[in-house]
Amino acid sequence: MSYNTIRMAILLLTLSSMSFNAFSDVEEFIRPSIDGVRLDWCLSYGADCGEEVAYKWCIEYNYSKPLYWEIDKNIGLNEPTTTINTRETCYKDSCDGFRTIICYRSSH
Repeated sequence: MSYNTIRMAILLLTLSSMSFNAFSDVEEFIRPSIDGVRLDWCLSYGADCGEEVAYKWCIEYNYSKPLYWEIDKNIGLNEPTTTINTRETCYKDSCDGFRTIICYRSSH
């Protein structure tokens, strides 16, 4: 079983144990983008990647934290990516983006 499959199973178990009202505090961003350009996997080129970006994304949308995020590898050539900090755009095949980010808002 892959790491992402295990992570998704844990996420689903966590969500299923929450009360019904908590579901309104969870949102999935599929293929997140900034001004129509896919969100880059890193805050700046090659640094602070994955969780750091997902966290910043969720905070900017008034959520508490990310619950799950998944990479979309080598998309830059076909779908340019942009960094959340500096809005630098990458057009290279080696640039990665996000397939999804799931954010959670604490009710407290």
